[in-house]
Amino acid sequence: MHIIEKISVIKVLRGYSFLFTLVFGIFLFTRMDADARQAGSLTPIGGSFQNAVSIDVTPRGTLFIVEKNRHRFLVLDQDGTRIDSTGNQGRGNYQFDRPLSVDATNGLKIYIADRNNNRVQIFDRRYQFLSTISAAQIRSVSAFRPEKIVVNRMGELFVYNSERHLIHKFDSNGNYEMSYDLRSNLIGSVDKMTVSQNQLLILEKPTGTLHRYNFEGIYESFLGGFANRNAVRYFKGSMWAVEPDRLLRLSRTGEITAEFRFDGSIEVSDFVIFRNNAYLLTSGSLFKMELPGV
Repeated sequence: MHIIEKISVIKVLRGYSFLFTLVFGIFLFTRMDADARQAGSLTPIGGSFQNAVSIDVTPRGTLFIVEKNRHRFLVLDQDGTRIDSTGNQGRGNYQFDRPLSVDATNGLKIYIADRNNNRVQIFDRRYQFLSTISAAQIRSVSAFRPEKIVVNRMGELFVYNSERHLIHKFDSNGNYEMSYDLRSNLIGSVDKMTVSQNQLLILEKPTGTLHRYNFEGIYESFLGGFANRNAVRYFKGSMWAVEPDRLLRLSRTGEITAEFRFDGSIEVSDFVIFRNNAYLLTSGSLFKMELPGV
């Protein structure tokens, strides 16, 4: 198939996917059990951040937040009490320049996307520096600007390099394995990135599309209807997405299976779920919301 024909087919399929998801989602929402629609109370548990952009949680419930404008990451307990902080502006170890993303894995390794220093810094569970990943470790790539990072259950690291619009994959020891070009699937932006049990999920907000790759870099499928969703996560076998006034649990095909409405509207930059609580991060604050029955 010629490249122009391929592009046209992909665009048409995305259009049909968006319409199907929208219509079917409205249908299911009207039939959703009342117990699945719940109002949640947002409790502020942290604040005075300067452009907080990313949050993650370990299996023990320790929270990690990247504060972009203060060039550091924060460590908090489940009540939002600060345990530790690491970083200031600079180019040395333990220093950052506009960090953008954190993945706390199982708590044994902490990955920070140190964008303007063109590297990913890696720390141990005591927040001691271990190593860095830079362009020197990536085959045929001279420019490296890591903006999004995520680690799967096997410990494999995926890094979005905005300078080249590539995803780079590394093994659990930080060894480079492969890259794949997002332009080959007409993906224009990477606004959020997460993993399910066996897929890398990429949120492209301008088109309202959630793209699915397998862990070997093969494009598998996509979902429409994500234009108003600021972040996505995978938790207990389900996708979750956040909008300005509600948190949604979604089926694999994108239908809403549970809705938790906020008592207000907030601009969530990222979120995590731990046990039966959601932690919603804005640029300046952290909120906690109980999720009954989760």
